[in-house]
Amino acid sequence: MNGPHDDTTFRRQRIAHWDRVAGQPRISLFGRTYHRRLHQIYRFLIPPGQRVLELGCGNGRLLAAAAAVVRPGGAMVMIEPWRNRWSELVYRGLHHEPFDPHAGWELPAGGPLSNANGALPWIVFARDRGRFEDEFQQWEIASIEPLMPLRYLVSGGLAWRCPVPTWSYGLWRRLDELLVRSTAAGLFARIVLRRVNVP
Repeated sequence: MNGPHDDTTFRRQRIAHWDRVAGQPRISLFGRTYHRRLHQIYRFLIPPGQRVLELGCGNGRLLAAAAAVVRPGGAMVMIEPWRNRWSELVYRGLHHEPFDPHAGWELPAGGPLSNANGALPWIVFARDRGRFEDEFQQWEIASIEPLMPLRYLVSGGLAWRCPVPTWSYGLWRRLDELLVRSTAAGLFARIVLRRVNVP
């Protein structure tokens, strides 16, 4: 299939969109390229020596494909946007991608980011957990842990400029941990799915 909804066309549209975004003056205001800025943000959020696994579950195709290669007992670990009062305020008020916790699993196709919904991980793994368990019986939700109520914001993740010095990472990390323990507020969640045997 070679139309507006096939994977190749979608991928090309997404790449073209982000190439245009990367070239916008507001992103390179401080004389840095888009990719260099991302490197700074990630370096601030992830301490040296840590391992990172980044996955996006999207409409479930990745979960179905991973079930074929992950052995029973194995796991998928995802860091995804999450919904709570704090994150909804931030995502709806400050973030550029749509965040609709009332939407379904299907997202309309169209232009760049028109098929995005930052609330989708919460929809799939929390609101519609029963549906997830029915449709993806080879996976069980082992844990969902809220993360980073503040670090993403102070990293410059929304403004493209880090408003705090990078040496303060340890302080922000400890503050985040205290907030998560006391309020369960986080802009993201670490979601661990465990592969199980299905008869």
